[in-house]
Amino acid sequence: WEGLRFDLKMRACAILGRVGGDVAERLLTEALASDDVQLRCVAAGALGQGGVFDRLADLVRRLESAARDEDIEAEEEVTTIVSAIVTLAEHPEAAGTGIDVQLIEILSSRLAGAAEPVRLAIAKVLARLGRDQDEDVIGYLLKDESAAVRRAAVQALGRFEFARARDALRLALGDESSSVRIAAAHVLGQSAHPEASEDLARQMADEDPRVVSVALRSVGRLYRGQGMSGSEIESLIGPALTREPLVALAALEALMEVGGAAVGQLALSVLDRPEPDVIRAGVACLGAHGDEAALADTLSRIGHDDWSVRAEVVQVLSDRAYRKGLPSLLRRLEVEEDAFVREAILRAIDRLEE
Repeated sequence: WEGLRFDLKMRACAILGRVGGDVAERLLTEALASDDVQLRCVAAGALGQGGVFDRLADLVRRLESAARDEDIEAEEEVTTIVSAIVTLAEHPEAAGTGIDVQLIEILSSRLAGAAEPVRLAIAKVLARLGRDQDEDVIGYLLKDESAAVRRAAVQALGRFEFARARDALRLALGDESSSVRIAAAHVLGQSAHPEASEDLARQMADEDPRVVSVALRSVGRLYRGQGMSGSEIESLIGPALTREPLVALAALEALMEVGGAAVGQLALSVLDRPEPDVIRAGVACLGAHGDEAALADTLSRIGHDDWSVRAEVVQVLSDRAYRKGLPSLLRRLEVEEDAFVREAILRAIDRLEE
C-alpha cells in the first residue's frame, strides 16, 4: 500500500470500498486521514458506498476538521463527506443496524459549543436525511445564531410531512434573514399542499423582492395543473405584475404554471412595460394560455424595438397556428432587418400557409 503511486491509491480506494473486509476498512481509514484532500475525498466516498458503518465516527470527525478548514478545497471536501455520511445512512444494509440513531447521537453530541462551519455541516447532513428522529436536532438548529445554519435546517424541514413542519416553516418565514425566508418559501412550494398558499400569500408583502419572487414561484408550483379561480389569481399574483422586473417575471412564471382563462387577461397588462424580458415572458404566457382575443393583442408587439420580443411574438403566432396573424407577419417581413427574426417569420409564414 505504501509503495503505490498516488493515482493508483486513488483507484484502489474505490475498489476497496466494493471489496470490504477488515484490511480494506483499515486502509480506507488511513486514507481518510491522509494529508491529501483528494485522497481523503475518495476514501470518504468509498466508506459510504461500501457501507462501512463502524467508521461513521471517523467520517464525522473528518467532517468537523474539514468544516473548520478555511482552505478553498475544504468546501468541496465537506460536500463530499456529507454525501458519504448520507450514503452510509441510506445504505441498503443500514436497516436494522441502528446506524441512523447512532448518527443522530454523534451529530447531536458535537453541536454544543461547535464552531459555525461545523454546525452548518451537521445541518447539511440533516437536510439530506430529514428523518423523524432528527426533529429535535433540526429544531435546535432552527434557533441557531447563524443564518446559514438556520437556512440549512429549514431545508431539512422539506423532508417532513407538511402538517408536521408547518409551524416551524411559519416561524422561518418571519426570520430576520432573507435567505432563511427564501428557503422557507421554497420548501412550502415543494410541499404539494394548497394550504401552504395561505402562508405564501403573507410573503407577498415581504420587504425583499427575492423573497416575494420565490413565494410567487412556489404558488405556481402548488397550483400546477390544479388551477385557481380568477379572483384568487388576480388578488394573489396580479399585484406583482406591476412591481420591479424580478418580481414581475416571477409572477409570470407562476401564471404559466397555474394556467386558466384569467391568466391570459392578466398577462396582457405587462405588454406595456419597458423591460423587454418582462414583455417577452408576458407574450409567452399569452401564447400558452391566452384566447384568440389575447393573441390578437400580441400583434401590437410584432414591431417592438427589441428583436427578442419580436421573435417571441412570431414564435407564439406560429405555435398557436394563429392564421389571422399572417397579414401582420407579411408586413413585418418587408421591414425586418434582424436575420434571426426574418428566418423565424419565414418559418411561421410557411406553417400558417399550409
